[in-house]
Amino acid sequence: MQPYKFKIFLFIDLFFVFLLILYRFYLVFIEEDYVNLNIENVQKIERIKDKDITFAVLGNIKNSISVFDKKIIPELNDKDIDFVISLGNAVCEGGEDKYRLIYRSIKKLDILFINVVGVDEISSLNGLERFYRHFGPFNFSFLVNDNAFIFIDTTGATSEVYLKRWLLNRLNQYSECKNILIFMNKPPFLPKGELLKYFSDNVINSQYLKKFFYHTLPDYNVDAVFSSNLGVFYKKNIRGVDYYITGGAGGFLFDEDRNYYHYLLVNIDEKGDLTVNVRNIKYISRGYISRFLENLWLYIHSIFYVSFVNFIIILALLFF
Repeated sequence: MQPYKFKIFLFIDLFFVFLLILYRFYLVFIEEDYVNLNIENVQKIERIKDKDITFAVLGNIKNSISVFDKKIIPELNDKDIDFVISLGNAVCEGGEDKYRLIYRSIKKLDILFINVVGVDEISSLNGLERFYRHFGPFNFSFLVNDNAFIFIDTTGATSEVYLKRWLLNRLNQYSECKNILIFMNKPPFLPKGELLKYFSDNVINSQYLKKFFYHTLPDYNVDAVFSSNLGVFYKKNIRGVDYYITGGAGGFLFDEDRNYYHYLLVNIDEKGDLTVNVRNIKYISRGYISRFLENLWLYIHSIFYVSFVNFIIILALLFF
């Protein structure tokens, strides 16, 4: 190699090394951390008094940039909404970098955000601890204008016996409320659809919990159950309880001809009447190049966040 060409190559190499060092420094020392986000936002939501309540319910964000970040967030910010409830899988896996990435999106919301623990949140090593640190407890509840909001863990991380006892305690506590709403990640049943039979692991498979939901919730006058973990919208009434499955806030749609990106807009008026509307997201399916670039960005971000070892290896490759 001629000397001037070698110098050009060396300068380019050093330039990229410098950029990588700056980016690593940003991720470790500058990027904003967060703790107990659910707890902080619940305290603010509980202050809502004497008005209609309007909130959005969505699921399966999966660190989506093109759908959630660029489509849904601007639309939600333009609406008169009190808060947003994510039904889990807000991250594509439970690494620290993915938790930091979803927080970048959450900060763009002008609305309070609550996230249910999902399968993806706890999918990697220490995912359980990360969710607890960044968002708070797996099971919690609050009241707004005499309407009960109950959040439960259906990922399997919480003991079924404990979950049943905890939920019964809350249902008894809120028995006189106008509405009782339950929010969770895994639904208790699989919606109808030929392709959906391949997603049986995405629903609650425990017959113990299923029987508990189907036979106990109606006795306590639960009005609606919202769940996700599937990229579909589906509604079913079981013994007077409306079950909503929603999962179109990002991620992969396995059947784009029949499913679509969406979220739910829920309103409870002063009398306690509940209405749920589906809001479709106008979105043109991306090409392979666009999908590749978004996935590449997530991958690069992961490499430099997870381990200094990965970082040093890449620097060594660039030098040699």
